[in-house]
Amino acid sequence: MRNSLIVNIGFLLLGLLFFIWPIPGTITIRDISIFLLFGMFAYSSYRSGPILQGTKKLDTPFLILAVLTAWIMLSALFFSKETVWSLKEIEGQWLISVVVFITAAFAGNSAEEGTFFRSGNIMTLLFSVLMVHILYVDIYAIYVYAKTDVLPIWVFGLTHGKSISSYLSHFLLMILCVEIYFRSRHGKGHLTINNSLLFLAMLLTLFSIYLEAVRNGTVEAVLLLFVFILLYFSGNYKNMKKLAIMSSMIIILLIFGYLSSTSPGSEQRSRWKSFLETVPLALDTQHNKAWLDRDKYPYPKLKSGEPVAGSNYERIAWFKEGVVLIIENPLGVGFGRNAFGHALKWKYPEEHIGGFHSHSGILDFSIGTGVPGFLLWMLFIISLMYRSLTIYRNQKSYFALLLFFVTLNFTLRSVVDSNIRDHMLQMFMFLAGLLYVLMLREKNECA
Repeated sequence: MRNSLIVNIGFLLLGLLFFIWPIPGTITIRDISIFLLFGMFAYSSYRSGPILQGTKKLDTPFLILAVLTAWIMLSALFFSKETVWSLKEIEGQWLISVVVFITAAFAGNSAEEGTFFRSGNIMTLLFSVLMVHILYVDIYAIYVYAKTDVLPIWVFGLTHGKSISSYLSHFLLMILCVEIYFRSRHGKGHLTINNSLLFLAMLLTLFSIYLEAVRNGTVEAVLLLFVFILLYFSGNYKNMKKLAIMSSMIIILLIFGYLSSTSPGSEQRSRWKSFLETVPLALDTQHNKAWLDRDKYPYPKLKSGEPVAGSNYERIAWFKEGVVLIIENPLGVGFGRNAFGHALKWKYPEEHIGGFHSHSGILDFSIGTGVPGFLLWMLFIISLMYRSLTIYRNQKSYFALLLFFVTLNFTLRSVVDSNIRDHMLQMFMFLAGLLYVLMLREKNECA
């Protein structure tokens, strides 16, 4: 009875945490909630017995995280020129994310079918919280359209940026895709909503992705939806009717992706047209230095005489210089969200460089933690994806498929966006830890 009360309180606190996680100005509440949940679910998991007793595979991601954490600490202490800065970043960023992963594992181990704190209710809670954020984006856009006759773009809802809102839309999109797939192919799901609400939620989520108008996010969403469509129709290609439906959906998704990418108008369209011409100018980082300080150095010009599109130019130049920094500092410059900017300050002491990131999470992480850190992080990601894919193939596990796509989505996004930081990393680590344990519990129950 006492254990049941604790997990039920934890359930409510988890809902609060997941709601406020992406909202600015809530760091203190987040941290307090995380450590309260850690204590609650650690106690509950202890009362429930060892986590997946006899399942040796559970240790793999935890062991990798432990080794990676040790390396991050060693890199900050012995290889960073700004040890104090890096240690503060480790404390506020990395260690909390590791605690979140462990907390989620405890939560997954505390779940028990037949009680209120069961896997279906947990997934419905996460779905509902994410849905509130997406509804806010959609309703705000409709409200603006009703007042101005113009549908707004770059809508970011309760968060402080369109990219942040886009991450929430993608988390929800993965949950919805897996739910729809399992209901249609296996006749089961884990969300406690009917099919009509599920279909409506999918439409609202796609609409939010359109409104956020994040090019990288839109392209990734289209690709992942394409993969789900192929997965759904796998083994049924002789059915011409299904092939026609699949082709139509792919065409619609591609059109949707293109329109969303170009939705801001001529400025966005010009980015695509001038992209190929921008690449060599951006890669020539020694002669064109606007990437280093846009106020001091002018943007290079295209053949038309117009300056390059800032976003295209800077992302390419930053990525190239980021790779150079990794080669020059193979053991890292110290973990930190803005490791790219700090490394540039050391390399170009004569420039007035602020602490900024490279707009690539995996690049920033690799600059900070070096080649060993990059390899260990990728080993952690691969361990999650390989294990989930193996269990899905053998057991058709709902949580395994969801873990695979959540991890794939986050990892692909980390190449082009700075998401291995702040609440984005914490939310991913929570979903990864929770789904990993639920996946193994589901496997053991089916065995």
